[in-house]
Amino acid sequence: MIEHRWAGIFGVTEDRYPLVGQVPGRDGVWVAGGYSGHGNVLGLACGELVAGAILGRPAAELELFEPARLLAG
Repeated sequence: MIEHRWAGIFGVTEDRYPLVGQVPGRDGVWVAGGYSGHGNVLGLACGELVAGAILGRPAAELELFEPARLLAG
């Protein structure tokens, strides 16, 4: 008997780090996603990182999650 079930979108990146920052080649377009199953916690934190950057107060942690890192190669 199934008592509980969960279903939803599960965004995962190649390196399991979220994508947070400006979308390369798209001025004014930002992304925060790919939380690899930790969306409840990381969603809020990454949203705050994006908001701070848009307001001109980028945090150093933003560099860890730069979307362009997955395009380099």
